[in-house]
Amino acid sequence: MLGIIMDSIQKPEARASRCYPSKYLDANVDLDEVIGLLCNEGTEWKINKDMLVYFKANAMKNNYKVWYHFLAARLLSMKHLSDVTKYRALLLYAIVSGTSINVG
Repeated sequence: MLGIIMDSIQKPEARASRCYPSKYLDANVDLDEVIGLLCNEGTEWKINKDMLVYFKANAMKNNYKVWYHFLAARLLSMKHLSDVTKYRALLLYAIVSGTSINVG
């Protein structure tokens, strides 16, 4: 544990990646892979001003919908669940793929 703390102090980029999972994951994850894993075939990102923004939650595979509702209730305190934003999708992808992130 002390090693992780010391690394964070000595390497600001490591600290940033732990604090902002979407920034870290965004640089290291193929977003087509994310939607391919989480959603039924044929689902596409909705685009606004040439940026991937969200996809509809009802397009997700059932087992990932359960995780999404857990995120909504316990980690993100969301009320509107119909749109899965890029940040939410990256967080969900990190959880189901076993990527270690700091949520807190």
